Amino acid sequence: MLHTGPEAIVLGGYVTGLWVARALARRGIRVTVVEGDGADIAGYSRSAAERVPCRGAALDVDELLALLDRRAGSWAGRVLVPTGDVALEAVARGRDALLRTYRLCVPPWDIVRTLLRKDETYRLARATGVDLPVSYGALTSDLARNPALLYPVIVKPNDSRRFHRHFATKVLLATDGRHLAELAAKVRAAGLCAEVLELIPGPDSLSFNYTAYLDAQGEPLAEFAIHKLRKSPPFFGIARVVEPLVDPGVVAELRRRSLALLRAARWHGPVSAEFKRDPRDGRLLLMEVNGRCSFVQQLALAAGIDYPWLLYQEAVFGQAAPQTPTAWDGVLVHLYADLLNTLLFHRVEGLSAGEYLAPYLRRKMYAVWRLRDPLPFLVEWGRTLRKSLDLLRNADARRRLFARAVPIPHPTAEDGRADADHPHARATRQTWIP
Repeated sequence: MLHTGPEAIVLGGYVTGLWVARALARRGIRVTVVEGDGADIAGYSRSAAERVPCRGAALDVDELLALLDRRAGSWAGRVLVPTGDVALEAVARGRDALLRTYRLCVPPWDIVRTLLRKDETYRLARATGVDLPVSYGALTSDLARNPALLYPVIVKPNDSRRFHRHFATKVLLATDGRHLAELAAKVRAAGLCAEVLELIPGPDSLSFNYTAYLDAQGEPLAEFAIHKLRKSPPFFGIARVVEPLVDPGVVAELRRRSLALLRAARWHGPVSAEFKRDPRDGRLLLMEVNGRCSFVQQLALAAGIDYPWLLYQEAVFGQAAPQTPTAWDGVLVHLYADLLNTLLFHRVEGLSAGEYLAPYLRRKMYAVWRLRDPLPFLVEWGRTLRKSLDLLRNADARRRLFARAVPIPHPTAEDGRADADHPHARATRQTWIP
């Protein structure tokens, strides 16, 4: 059913921005895409009636707020839809002023901050009984000299947005004390803070997401659970192949843990909580929470759950109608990311040719490709071709790329235990929390 109403402004134009723009446009809503990154592709879609460049949408909160202020006269009454952490922070920080001109459904900054600042997310998770990876404490040079640390360890930033701006990655991996001390110096020089966490072994297929849209009372208007099959890059990245999660026991556990945390945070709106199953003891551990439309939520569209439409309804009408998912047994594939990561990291992932091929033999939807809207796909692959040529010519760039993924012990026994011959698997078993 088509809807004629206020226009929408999608803040951020990469894959999430693309599917959000398409979801809104198919309901008859005119969409403006604000781009802020050289990798953005949503503005090339037929779903985008207007494409507005702004580096601030990807890199700077103040620049994005300044753009929205400059456009207030011509954009008055439109619905703001953030699709990245920077855009979410900008709208939350400027919420009171923006509400005088725009329509939006984003909680106040003190609530949004709880999910954007990972140290605050983890603190609330501990208080609500949600299991987490073992933390060794704040990243300092003194911590790096602690002989009790079991390497490798993960360096996870408190402020992911600023961290990614400096280091071009979501997390860092330290392989020994000297390496951790070097990272501590670099993080301190960047004016950032981070936490040192144990590395959870096991393949990407042990990762799951609980996605939902919560009303003002913390009740789900819609919810959909997802099983990740592969990430980009492997182990540390975002999803590239996902399927619906159909195990009712796991779904119930994800739901219980997620809602306990989100209700304590007073969250309202779209959200996606990622967990990983620890192969050593079977516990579901919280990895992160995204309080916005995210990549994995596109899969829910195939089952009749339209998160952008829920947000739009609430922003315009003050309430949204509940949605119930239908059965859908296919997969969502980001083809560009899957083929590129398979080429670069097949040795890291340790998957067989049959395992790589299996999703393509099933019912599927593609994250970018549309026969009637091919330009975003062509732009994405054109850029990939240029990047590939650059990698062939630049050995340093290849080394930096491969350094983003490391061999991780995968469970080999039928009971899911980590490979007992791997020294990290033997050592980290001592760090379990009962």
